[in-house]
Amino acid sequence: MDKRNNFKILTFVTQFAVNMLVPICMCSFVGYYIDRYFGTQFWFVALFFIGAIAGGRNIYILARKTYGKDDTLKELLIGILVFGVLAQLGGMFFVKSMSAYSIGLWIGVLLALACAYHMWWSLNKNLTLNADNEGAARTFAIKQNIIRYAVILIVFALVCLSDFAYPLSAFLGIMSLKAGAYLQPFVSRFLHKNSK
Repeated sequence: MDKRNNFKILTFVTQFAVNMLVPICMCSFVGYYIDRYFGTQFWFVALFFIGAIAGGRNIYILARKTYGKDDTLKELLIGILVFGVLAQLGGMFFVKSMSAYSIGLWIGVLLALACAYHMWWSLNKNLTLNADNEGAARTFAIKQNIIRYAVILIVFALVCLSDFAYPLSAFLGIMSLKAGAYLQPFVSRFLHKNSK
């Protein structure tokens, strides 16, 4: 039973990544070749931003279908994406290589989205374990935290060792998890105000 549940989680995280990365990669690819053809540097950034918005929309639709009534997770995911878009816009004025900044940032944002989902899943699982055995619940929570932090460290180390992404922008993207948590009440208020 637990292996099947892990497979479902892996499938969902893969869906999450594909729904976010495909529009970003396609738009960036087109923008890169338009810039290269015309000798400009604007289209990559503009189309990357459009791809990020499309990917965010895909993630929102996927989260809405998957979670239905779990508004807190949806609001957290939206907050993470909003912070990512704001960081993308803000970074346009301060970096030399927009592509390296953007790639690093969105690697971090995708990691933050995956961490948010993993935290939600492990908390729900932990609540069911806590009712049966408090010691098993504590062990499970520690194990899940270690897994989450190990994945963050591995991805961050890979970004640091690469030349195609800025490590600081990846760190900023990872911090979108914290920013999304702070934005969640505002997103909730905005969504519920518009739904009435």
